[in-house]
Amino acid sequence: MKLKPSYVSFSFEWTIKRMEYFLWSLYITLLMIIGAAISAVIPMLMWNSEVSIWISSIFMILVYIALIVPWLSLSVRRFHDLNKSGWWVLSLFVPIVSFFMALYLLFWAGDPNSQYKTDKKEWEAEEKKEEVKEEKKADY
Repeated sequence: MKLKPSYVSFSFEWTIKRMEYFLWSLYITLLMIIGAAISAVIPMLMWNSEVSIWISSIFMILVYIALIVPWLSLSVRRFHDLNKSGWWVLSLFVPIVSFFMALYLLFWAGDPNSQYKTDKKEWEAEEKKEEVKEEKKADY
């Protein structure tokens, strides 16, 4: 499975399948682990421990802020694949519920009749059809 760069974006539209969700979640998790490792090394490299702890903390906060939006985007699109509202992503912030919701996102098959669009090209084609219909109505 090839990772498609379009899946990690700030878009909360369309859907994403299980394997792509899993691979991108794994990638984001690895980036968080690397960020945590760098954050742990920063105090060792600096002499002033108080300043190094502040720098390390700020660095880790920036890493999490940079990665939270793509993670939320992936999760919302996975919920869309399951024909659920994107607001279900809030359940991932509830401590015990989040574990079961993560399993649900990873292992539950997507709904083939999802009301959310599965492909950007499909969505654009439907928009063009609607525009043509509106133009025909305007001509009459």
